[in-house]
Amino acid sequence: MGRIKLSESKLYLNKRQGRCFIVDYDRRYKVIISILFGMIGFYLNFHSPDIFHLSDLGFNVNLLWGLLFPLLISLVWGWRYGLLSALFGGCQSMWWLWSSDGYGLFYSVPIFTLWIFWHGYWQEKLIDAKEWYKNKYIMEIVFRIFSAVGFYTIFRFLVSLNPPIWNQEILNNEVPLLWVNSVVIKHVVTAYILLLISDILLNIKSIRKFFKLNNEIDYTDISLINCIYISAGILYWIIDTIYDYLFYYNDNFYNLLLFKIPERELITRITVLLLNIISGNIISYIIKSLLYL
Repeated sequence: MGRIKLSESKLYLNKRQGRCFIVDYDRRYKVIISILFGMIGFYLNFHSPDIFHLSDLGFNVNLLWGLLFPLLISLVWGWRYGLLSALFGGCQSMWWLWSSDGYGLFYSVPIFTLWIFWHGYWQEKLIDAKEWYKNKYIMEIVFRIFSAVGFYTIFRFLVSLNPPIWNQEILNNEVPLLWVNSVVIKHVVTAYILLLISDILLNIKSIRKFFKLNNEIDYTDISLINCIYISAGILYWIIDTIYDYLFYYNDNFYNLLLFKIPERELITRITVLLLNIISGNIISYIIKSLLYL
């Protein structure tokens, strides 16, 4: 991307045709690492830990931590390398993991590749943006809105077409609304956890050196401050769940945490989380404006 640095390239002369060409070692390095990270992500997604299992819904809550690898590529090198990593396995293991979705796979799996592309694209577009709302955490909110609408409409429609032609034994052709609610919440939580982890990793000097990034870490960077505020919002969600479980509601902890949250509590938690995201962005913007006057 951009101009080729001579220090990272080598000039070759083609004697027969009288032409010279440049081998861009930096680009070759990025391609190799992107493919390698995609393959690692593909493998790790098959070994993602189940946080818990709800047998009555047929629903597992797990963290697909293999997605972190193409996400990192997309955030540091842009959407082209991120897409390469995603297509080389980083976002493809779900074709096997969720094969029981039948036709629903044609939405539930590609949406993750689109997610990698989304963050890589906006990371390139907003790399020099100074406005508080122009960063990946706000862009994640926008993506989640469209993703959720797709799960409530496109995904449920595709599942209604089951059984698929490749497996007539997949008979489930109806998606309970509670199941979709659970999936949407799970994806929101997973996405923000992975974004937070990526920010933490990309502030480690050895990892920055591996990706050939500038080693001068800006600890006032908008992403690091967002980590604190989003973590506080998630912590409030967990503490409020514990409080409701102990004193107010006669239900199990996991339902109160994610799956059957009382309406008033859900509105309160989402409001607090959104306020933390917005506040973190505004505070980051103010601090950076004061420091770089």
